[in-house]
Amino acid sequence: MNRRPPGLQLEETIFGFINYKSAEGLSPLTIRSYQTDLNTWLEYQGNTPISKITTKNIRDYLLYMRHEYVPRRITGGNDRKLSGKTIRNIWITLSAFFRWATDEFKMENPMRGVAPPKYNDPPVEPFSTAVLPSDPAVTTTPCATHKSPSVKTPKEMSPSSTKTNP
Repeated sequence: MNRRPPGLQLEETIFGFINYKSAEGLSPLTIRSYQTDLNTWLEYQGNTPISKITTKNIRDYLLYMRHEYVPRRITGGNDRKLSGKTIRNIWITLSAFFRWATDEFKMENPMRGVAPPKYNDPPVEPFSTAVLPSDPAVTTTPCATHKSPSVKTPKEMSPSSTKTNP
């Protein structure tokens, strides 16, 4: 690619970034996630020259995604706003994109002035040990390999597996 960003449009730059990340060997799901996030940003930002994008543009976009964006979920629930974790993932995508663009085109990084969005992880409730013994497929004896409760296979659970040969 040309190492001079003036005039290089955002769409072309996104294409170059996706090709670069694909060549790095990232998983197809990661590539698709990058593409989705960057194409949504392209729709918002417009196909402007990469050199014209500012820290304010990125902050405005993240604010838009948090408060105004209407998600297009396949499963419905489009009235729910994006979660804090999703906003953080978008920030991570933009950060990776501009780190690459900064190295590739020797330009200023507009993400430098954008703090990572904060979010709260929902608490994860562990299973209580009182629940485990009621499930015949789970034993409370640690597995030798993982040192955690082992799961019996259907063959191990069958009554015929406990019979001994005469």
